[in-house]
Amino acid sequence: MNITMPMFEKGRSFVAAAGLLKAYDGHKLVSAHLLCQGFECIGKYLLLKKDYEQYNDKLRKEFGHDLIKLLKEINELYGSELFNSESKNEVDLLNDYYIKHDLRYGSPIDFKSVDTSISFHNIHSDLISILNNSNELVEKNLKHNKVGS
Repeated sequence: MNITMPMFEKGRSFVAAAGLLKAYDGHKLVSAHLLCQGFECIGKYLLLKKDYEQYNDKLRKEFGHDLIKLLKEINELYGSELFNSESKNEVDLLNDYYIKHDLRYGSPIDFKSVDTSISFHNIHSDLISILNNSNELVEKNLKHNKVGS
């Protein structure tokens, strides 16, 4: 069963939900979690899209929720940087909290001033750009497959 498109669709929805929370002054840590979840899904989609056979069984075991490891693999596989340096810095900061599930559950982070230092504007913009480009490719593939059926 090919899970490539569901990964993309879920990632797109997580990023959209993060944007809505941000726009309506939702809980900042929940927005950050949704954005991380979106990046995880989109990143894994990018790996599957490039080499499904190689990555299908590795997604959980080798990458889990480690966004830094995932980003490094994407950059190596595609031979270019997925994010700009500001977004990369945001991934580095967010990963420390995301990998331990501190963004979505009550944890000591809720009682620290770290909430004010968490930023994800740059990664959010980069993910929107990736989604816009991917949406165009997905639509072209769907039209092509429909015509060819």
